[in-house]
Formats: sequence, structure tokens, C-alpha cells
Amino acid sequence: MTSLTLFAHPWDIQTQGVGAFVAEAKSLGLTDLYVSTAYHSAEILTPRGTAGAVVTADANKAHLPLPASAFSDLRIEPSRTATDSPGLFAELAAECANVGLGLNAWIVAFHNSSLATRQPHAAMVNCFGDVNTHGLCPANPASRTYLLELVRAVQQTGHFARSFVESMSYIPHGHGHPHGVPAARLDPTTRFMLSLCFCASCTERAHDLNIDTDSLRAWLACELRRTWNSRLSPWRQDDDGKELASVLVQRPDLFAFTRMRMDVVDGLTTEVAATVQGTGSALDVCSAVWSEPSALNFVEGIDVGHTMSTADRYVACSYYNDPAEVARDLDHALAVGDSGKLGMALLLFPDRHQGLSGLVQKVDLAGSVGVSDISLYSYSTATDATLRWVGEVADCMELR
Repeated sequence: MTSLTLFAHPWDIQTQGVGAFVAEAKSLGLTDLYVSTAYHSAEILTPRGTAGAVVTADANKAHLPLPASAFSDLRIEPSRTATDSPGLFAELAAECANVGLGLNAWIVAFHNSSLATRQPHAAMVNCFGDVNTHGLCPANPASRTYLLELVRAVQQTGHFARSFVESMSYIPHGHGHPHGVPAARLDPTTRFMLSLCFCASCTERAHDLNIDTDSLRAWLACELRRTWNSRLSPWRQDDDGKELASVLVQRPDLFAFTRMRMDVVDGLTTEVAATVQGTGSALDVCSAVWSEPSALNFVEGIDVGHTMSTADRYVACSYYNDPAEVARDLDHALAVGDSGKLGMALLLFPDRHQGLSGLVQKVDLAGSVGVSDISLYSYSTATDATLRWVGEVADCMELR
């Protein structure tokens, strides 16, 4: 079944009013909505806003009421939306049902600066011993339990047909809450090496597989220091992935550690799928937003093939300017999975397309290989002109 889904935030819906928002969404030809229920920090430019132009998200909080009893250890705090408008999602669900619009939960999993800072025992730790301040570790039992409890609590509200889970993976260095200031080489290879987690949970798993983590950790730290401070560093080009592939082949311990991370995320994906599907709902899993394209999803521990076989949908965030890059992204995903499980997300950003025709070309490319589930990001950030593009895409997909 063909679907066209738009990402949105609850504060946009509050500002416009539920009835008006749903009516507009329906008139655009949408079949579904992804509305953020648990979200990270962000400062969002809202060009169509009626009360100011910049919205600062109530960071790392849940935007609908969730019972405290749903959580056993780590717990996400309620946002002002959840506290001040506790009936918003119930009203939205009822209005969507009235017009035949699917309402789906958008859940950010481990990208949570508040929890990672307050609960460092559950956060990632790099090869230098630095504790990550914005990413929970998917191997940590407390983090895993938190995500399962969060997903279950959101689904048990009864408002949502599907859950779209983002950042259910190892969060790479450089996408945090503080503004990053890298002045040394930080390309796919060095970023991957710096993002590998050596917390107690990851180290214990590696030891069980006879991986010498002490040796690997020491080599990573030494190699990063070497390349950052080499006289070649100011002159060399960034890696495009070739060096990373070579290092993985030449370092069996690094390859084994990388596969272990993928197995960690695979197991969690299986558990989350069982939790969501057990409520009669469907699970959509976001591709690695920061480790693109799909062929580099393993940098965050995401096994594209396993995700597609376990979840109800794998959504490739094909945020590329060139249609050829979008084709490359989709083609790799299709090499390891089923087109019936593959969806594609595109940005409603003018600079990412050669106008409307460029956006439509990418949608047509997806449709030509059987990918019929398209998501667009986002209602909040769209201008008047790009929001109208949603309707044009719906017409292209023969949805209105």
C-alpha cells in the first residue's frame, strides 16, 4: 500500500489547532503523520510561524503523558506540552481517525543529552575514556530497558498505528547537544574510530567473544593521535569510506568489534519489534541519520538487512542533493533487503533539490523499484512554497 507521511511536532499542532492542522494535512494528500512523542534538543526555524520564527524544543523530553510507573530506572521527563496539554494526542488521534489519516509516533531513542549527562553509567565511552554526553549505549542493560519501556508506554496510550524509532543505535561523535568544534580530521574513518564505545557493557560483550579490547582501545587512541597530529594532516583529503573499509579488513579485532556492535543493535531491534508488534502496531526503524549512505549504517551499528527483515519498515533517510546519490542509497538497501520493507525519507529543504522537479524525480526513482512509502521532513521547517510541494508529491503518487 502506498503511503505519504509528513513529520511534525506537537507545538505546531497546538499553534494551529488540531482541527485545522488535520484538515490541512488531509488536503495535502497525506496518508499518515509522524508526530514527535519523545524528542532530542533542537532550535528550529519555523518560517510559517505566527508567534515568532524560532522554536526551541523542550529538550530530551516526552511530549505526551506517560506514567512514571512505566519506567524502572532511566525515565524520560514530561515536556511542557505533556503537562499543559495532556489531551492533545488523544484529540489528534480522534481527529485523524475521523478523516482516515494514520497517526504514528516518532520516538527518538538513545540521542538524549539529559539522560546521558545525568546517568553516565548508561552512556557511551570512547577509546580515550571520555563519557559521551548525548548518547546512551545500546549495549547497556539500563538503556535497553529504558527504550523498551518507552516504546511500550507510548504504544499503550492507544493513539498510534505505528512507531517510528530514530537513533536506536550507537550515536556517533559530533552530533551532540553542545555545539561541536572539530579542527582536526573527522571523516568516516576517524569519526568511526572516535565513536566506538568501550563502556563496561561493550567491553564485557567483547571479552565474551575473545576480542582483546585493551589492545584495540590502545591502538585506536594511538592511531587517532597520530593522524590528527601528522604533518600530512593539513594536506590530506578526507576519507570517503575507502580507508575505513581497508582498516576493517586489516584489523580483524576491529572487524569483530564492529560486528559485535551490529549484533547488539540487531538484538535490540528484535526486542523492540516484538514489543511494538505485540500491541498490534507496526515498527518503522530510521536509518542512520548521521552515518550516510545506507552502506555506512554499520558505523552506528545498524545492520540494514536485519533491520528490514525484523521491522515492518526500514526508512532510508536519503537526504542527498543529487538523484544519483539517492539511487545509490536505495540500491544498496535493496541489495540486502526487500523493497516491500523499504521506505524513503526526503527533506523539504529547497537547497536539497533542483526545485520541485528534483524532489519529484527522487520520488519517481523510488517508485520505479517498488518503494512506495515516502516520508517528508518536516511540517515545522517548510516554507509556504515547500509545503505546497507535499501536495505535488501526493499528486505524483496518485494519492489525491
